[in-house]
Amino acid sequence: MQAAVDHSSAACFVSRPSSPDPCRPFPVHKIRLRRPWLRTVDEPKQSGDRVDVPDPGHLELREGSRLIYRRAFNRPTGLEIGDKVWLSIDSYSGRSIRVLLNDQSVFQSDTREPIRIDLTTDLEAANRLEIRLAGSMEEDTQTISAGLDGEVSLQIEPRR
Repeated sequence: MQAAVDHSSAACFVSRPSSPDPCRPFPVHKIRLRRPWLRTVDEPKQSGDRVDVPDPGHLELREGSRLIYRRAFNRPTGLEIGDKVWLSIDSYSGRSIRVLLNDQSVFQSDTREPIRIDLTTDLEAANRLEIRLAGSMEEDTQTISAGLDGEVSLQIEPRR
């Protein structure tokens, strides 16, 4: 069943009339990956510090060091064929970022833009997420720091 809804002279066609926003009929389900994260410097196999993300405590690093955040999560339940699962990283500080899922690199960048990565085909029943940040020079303090200062989440987008 399709219903047409008029929004300021723009017609929106809806396949789910009960949607709260008829112009966006397929809401994204968000799973926040707040805790538990392990944060280490340089060595991914160290035990590390337990932190929550967003992590307001940027660490000072030596030149060439990496700040590594790790956590495990299970594949979301209830996924249907055609659903997409995205990893979203709202904000981070550092010179560059590299994202690994189950020890495989899925993203690398040296920009500080928000990140959205399609993980749909890479997910396993149990998953290991690792985010590596290379520190950047803070001009005001002349120190090198990095941190996950924004929300990290899984976003499930139903098939259209």
